[in-house]
Amino acid sequence: MQSAIGNYLKRIPFAIWILVLIFLPVIYVIIWVAPPNMDEFLPYHRIACTEYPAAVEHIFTESCFAHPVKFFQLSYFSSYSYVGNSSNYLYKPFFSIFSAPLSHYILGLLVMIVFSVALTKVMETKILIALVPLLYFPLVFQTIHDTGPIKISLLAYPLIMYSTIKLLKPSTSIAKKLLALLILFLAVAISMESKPFFLYLLPQVLLLGFGYAYATLNQNQININGLGKFISQIRNGKFLLWLSLISFSVLLALFLVLFCIKYGNSSYFSFLTAQVNGSSSVISQLKMIRDYLIFPFMFTSRIYDVSRYQQIISAIFFLPVLFILYSYLKKKTLVGYILLTSILVLIVIFTIARNTWSGHHFIFLHLPIILMLMIFANQSLEKFKKVIIILSTLMVVCGVLLVFGQVGTHSSAERSTLFKSLSNSKLASNSVINFSSWGGYYIQSLYGDQSQLVTYIEPMTGDEATRLAGIAKRLNRPFIINVCHSCSKEDMMKFFPGKQIDRESPNNSNWVIWRISQLPKS
Repeated sequence: MQSAIGNYLKRIPFAIWILVLIFLPVIYVIIWVAPPNMDEFLPYHRIACTEYPAAVEHIFTESCFAHPVKFFQLSYFSSYSYVGNSSNYLYKPFFSIFSAPLSHYILGLLVMIVFSVALTKVMETKILIALVPLLYFPLVFQTIHDTGPIKISLLAYPLIMYSTIKLLKPSTSIAKKLLALLILFLAVAISMESKPFFLYLLPQVLLLGFGYAYATLNQNQININGLGKFISQIRNGKFLLWLSLISFSVLLALFLVLFCIKYGNSSYFSFLTAQVNGSSSVISQLKMIRDYLIFPFMFTSRIYDVSRYQQIISAIFFLPVLFILYSYLKKKTLVGYILLTSILVLIVIFTIARNTWSGHHFIFLHLPIILMLMIFANQSLEKFKKVIIILSTLMVVCGVLLVFGQVGTHSSAERSTLFKSLSNSKLASNSVINFSSWGGYYIQSLYGDQSQLVTYIEPMTGDEATRLAGIAKRLNRPFIINVCHSCSKEDMMKFFPGKQIDRESPNNSNWVIWRISQLPKS
């Protein structure tokens, strides 16, 4: 009997074991153990503004009318000053089916799967190679806990690479080339609308597309010979025509987003350039790039207080990945040079800009690394298993670090109890719920009772408190529920003098619910 079971287990494919024993358990930890960061839900703010009738009364920090936008004659509001509405449209069907944070995580997981499979199609590798990005912890964590947003930009990579390859390949039919041109235009335009940070990424993704197009033209991904042949190819009139159309499509997409969208009274481009300032020094920027390149656990830092020992542990288990990259680059392949160059190009852009600071920026430095691992893993079954075992080990280690990690107060898991209390229909209909600390507004405003009015005032001032009380009185809501962390009753008494103030949350919690009665203190 034991022998029969053993033989059966041996017949189960290696990939299935990895999915069941590694991928799914770590995904469980990422979704259910790691609490959400408020910025994950910022891109969906317009959903909160349209789904909850009372949301129009919020006139304070990040109100529903804070970011007016005009595209030709179409006037609307965006989710944030530099985040468009594409993410709203992407998430809305999931929200409509299941109005809870889990639907956001399911979307992130689906994007990861689509992105991974799409890469295998673009790179013409075996379908099992999709396991490489699916087991790459920094990418998995950053896509599920998406504080960027990065989902649309991530999906744009295989689309743009595919389009560029098809457009520059002589054997592609005219119909397919025109379709590829449309896909390229839409991928750039939608990604730019989603978040104009994509402008930083364009040189990298176009380099990847042109590089793979060159490799496909020469059917040569093994050595770096044949540049003379490539030069003769680009002198071809048809090649130059499609190259010109690629450039035109990209420039048109950029023009439509940056100059045809008006933010307030100025073009989006003028608004963005006024906002951009290199907030860090070149040295500190390079240090952040270094940390996010070699310490995989750094990608949890928007939620966790990442210690140095956690960084070092994750770096130790990331070392085998670096060894694989070194052995791959030693072969001096054309594609290897292109991938390495695309990393260096992005490092130069980030260093010049000096305003990248988080995992949702630096994750794009890892995409060429993932592509190198996919190419290496596709070379043989032995190399495939080697890559998968290394990435699986890193996934498990980082998953354990998540379980025992220290979560920052702003993203504390104790908020889940608060969110549940605030979603009580009686409380929601009789109160104005205000957040005076960063960490909860975008979550509660999106997932709550239909009657809720959620506002955000940070920092709280006496004048704002008076205006908040006026709104509650006008709407006949007898209570103001103020939610904050590290705030005292004395703080509330200063803002709401003479009112009855009671604490509604446990005394040992960092996050506090203060109930302020609109009636005078008895």
